[in-house]
Amino acid sequence: MEKKDLLNRVFLVVVFIIFELVLLYEIGVFYDDESNKILKQSLKKVETQYKTINKSLNNLADSTFIGFIDRPDIKEAFKDRDREKLYNLLNDTYKYLSSLGFKQVHFHLPGNTSFLRMHKPEKYGDNLSSFRYSVEYVNRFKKSIHGLETGRVLPGMRNVYPIFLNEDYIGSVEMSFGIEKVENEIEKIYTDIYTHFLIKKYKFDKTVFDEYKVYYKDSIENQEYVQLKRVANKDFFEAINFNKQFLENIQLNMKEKVAFNLDLALGHSYKEQIKHKHYVVSFLPILNVKEDNTMYFVFYEYNNSLKVIESHRLNKKILFSILLIGIFLFIYQMMRNREITLKAKRYIEKEKAKYKDLMSIASDGIHIMDTNGNVYEANKSFAKMLGYNSKEILSLNVRDFEAKFTEEEIPKKINKLLEMPQTFNTQHRRKDGTVFDVQVSAKKVEIDGEIYLYASTRDITEERNEYKKLEKFIELQDNIVIITNSKQLSFANKKFFQFTGFKTLDNFNKNFQCICDLFVENDRFFHLGKLEENENWIEHIEKLPHSKRVVGILMYDYNLHAFAVTVNKFEDNLYILSFTDITQTMLNHIELEDKTIHDKLTSAYNREYFEQHTPDIIKSFVVDGFSLGIAFLDIDHFKRVNDTFGHDVGDEVLIHFVKTIQKYSRENDILIRWGGEEFILFLRVNSKEGLEKALEHLRKVIELEIFPVIENITCSIGASVYKEDEDIYQTIKRADEAVYVAKNNGRNRVEIN
Repeated sequence: MEKKDLLNRVFLVVVFIIFELVLLYEIGVFYDDESNKILKQSLKKVETQYKTINKSLNNLADSTFIGFIDRPDIKEAFKDRDREKLYNLLNDTYKYLSSLGFKQVHFHLPGNTSFLRMHKPEKYGDNLSSFRYSVEYVNRFKKSIHGLETGRVLPGMRNVYPIFLNEDYIGSVEMSFGIEKVENEIEKIYTDIYTHFLIKKYKFDKTVFDEYKVYYKDSIENQEYVQLKRVANKDFFEAINFNKQFLENIQLNMKEKVAFNLDLALGHSYKEQIKHKHYVVSFLPILNVKEDNTMYFVFYEYNNSLKVIESHRLNKKILFSILLIGIFLFIYQMMRNREITLKAKRYIEKEKAKYKDLMSIASDGIHIMDTNGNVYEANKSFAKMLGYNSKEILSLNVRDFEAKFTEEEIPKKINKLLEMPQTFNTQHRRKDGTVFDVQVSAKKVEIDGEIYLYASTRDITEERNEYKKLEKFIELQDNIVIITNSKQLSFANKKFFQFTGFKTLDNFNKNFQCICDLFVENDRFFHLGKLEENENWIEHIEKLPHSKRVVGILMYDYNLHAFAVTVNKFEDNLYILSFTDITQTMLNHIELEDKTIHDKLTSAYNREYFEQHTPDIIKSFVVDGFSLGIAFLDIDHFKRVNDTFGHDVGDEVLIHFVKTIQKYSRENDILIRWGGEEFILFLRVNSKEGLEKALEHLRKVIELEIFPVIENITCSIGASVYKEDEDIYQTIKRADEAVYVAKNNGRNRVEIN
């Protein structure tokens, strides 16, 4: 080996090592960034989860205070300092609130003295000033407060409200949730998240009674914090064994009092039961009601993305290392073997010979043209197809045998085929002047550095004859029958033109791209609005059950017709579709369906309509800043009407009641007969005040309306506003409860819950 060659090889090895090191570094930087993105997304997710649940619990506490505590009878008993009466008034309510997750309902006197603990009524009279800042704050500033706060027993989400009676301040009440309520809500929504709460140890030692400290244990993450003992997820947390470096990392970040998270897989080992899962641990600092940071929420979230990234990191390192080694070996081979160019030329000549052999034995007509359309090479099959000999065929230009495209169109077609391969149908002219149908598959090829067009031609005369026979058969059908590739029609029978009013297929194609453009958007029928993005509409129809393969199309006279669609595959990209008119059958079905969703007596919608259309009602009402208002209407003393005047008069009253509401309610309001003299009204409103105003108008109209025989009736109305993503029956329940409040307060009134 010459010295120069040796130096070249040494240089190549050095360059390879440098490239390998740079590549490994760049891969590491890239996947470190990807890992950090996932960690940030995970942290943002748990922050959002906590804020959302915290807000919902605050809202629940606010509405509960307004609905159950801020009542005249409760406030009178509290003002009179009648503990027994106050306890008896709230006992059943407190049991219900406990089922919702409330831990405490605790009344305090203005001097921060405990007056009544509903969970422990025998304990009262102790002063809370030294450790319950939330109570002191509300009694001092007469304003409500929400937030986390440790107590003598357990930490909780405190919601403390001032209580006034006739503008006189009489004390405060706390409605709090245990911290486990937040933990359970998070784990209920996200089954792959485990969470617990940390309290600074010095705060814990200072505040919690000694006898209750058994409910706590040292944090597994940081010995300066304690956490509640939990039975739930005990196996999960006991299966974690942190390493020293990971614990130090946690402690360092917690000193900064910022939200952070870490890839758990990098700092611990798992026991057998969870070792195949991958978790991210997030630490979210929580401010208490004094805006102090002495608490953390810790989330363990199953997240396999980091494991995937590490796998990708390793795979990329291996892949690119192999690639670099391959390049190195390739270059080395080039340097070692200087005869590679000669061998390549010999190989090309050999391939050319093989290529000509393949052309000579091919059954299809194969020819190669230059970019001007001159025949460069052709096999015997192509020459025979056109009636020329092997010498004559090489003197032809495509213009000599192309019978369908004009002189101006041929150059444009050649340029398109050079840009993109294509298979198309056309016509060729034989030497004797006869014309026949062919299918051509053409694509660009490069020979000796020059660009050519390779074309394979097949005689499809017999296929076209069969196609024409099929067209004649289709013309005899009484249904609308078309042939399409799902984008454009290639054939349609007379029935199609009679129905649409178009005279020719060209006229139709100038106005519409596809027959599917005629489909009416109606939920009873299939239409393009039901497709996923880029989904083929014919393939979608084929997947539907036969009862659902129905479309609606407007006739040329704008009358809507319903058609059952039958799909048959014709060729590779073509379908035969038959449309059978089932308009009368659909009308009968719609009439029957309409009867099932209306109340037989009053013609109002019934519960069947409600069950079928609940999602649609919510979707159409909760839009553009509007909310769904739900009102319960109950005719006052209706039993007295039936008992006094008879059920026939009662029926007339119900019918007139529905007509009155439908007359004076808004066009998009929906009235449902819920049962007996009870009705539900759905309204689109922009606020609670707007809901109350609309219902008060209806209540007054009903009060003034003259009814058959009995002349006048009144009704009690209870209402509530639908909350996003809640079970609609919860909204109805609140409205129903409001009706009872209206009746208890004298009837003929509107109450909003």
